[in-house]
Amino acid sequence: MDPKKHPDFKLIQKYWYQRLKQEKFEDAEEEVDGQIYLKRWTLVRIRNEKNEMCENNRRFDREAARAKYNARFYTLCRQFLFTPEFELLVKRKPKYRMIWEMYSEGAYYEAIAEKVGMKKRGIRYVVHKLIPIMMEASKNDESDSD
Repeated sequence: MDPKKHPDFKLIQKYWYQRLKQEKFEDAEEEVDGQIYLKRWTLVRIRNEKNEMCENNRRFDREAARAKYNARFYTLCRQFLFTPEFELLVKRKPKYRMIWEMYSEGAYYEAIAEKVGMKKRGIRYVVHKLIPIMMEASKNDESDSD
């Protein structure tokens, strides 16, 4: 038998809700549009574009923040393809262009490695080598435009 269908369920529920209220118990979950979410996420801390902690760390806020960050990051990756810094790098290492083009479109390391004929570890090395250069170039572009 379903416990919620027991004749005393409402009475017992009312008793415990009153007792919890007296003890100033605060529920960790809340219902939003029929879905139950934690009021506060403690394991994952999200920062907004200004590097401030988000006040409301519900799942959909986290996903929105991640999507916004990813969109900005991959936009920077695509813009980096047309910078002088990148052109200098690909003159010395021609494979970098194909790797970065595929990476900036969101391709997985495995797919890039298969296409370029390198190991996944090598692709990861190149990408992680280029990301700081890209970030520095984007800072320089922002300071030049001011």
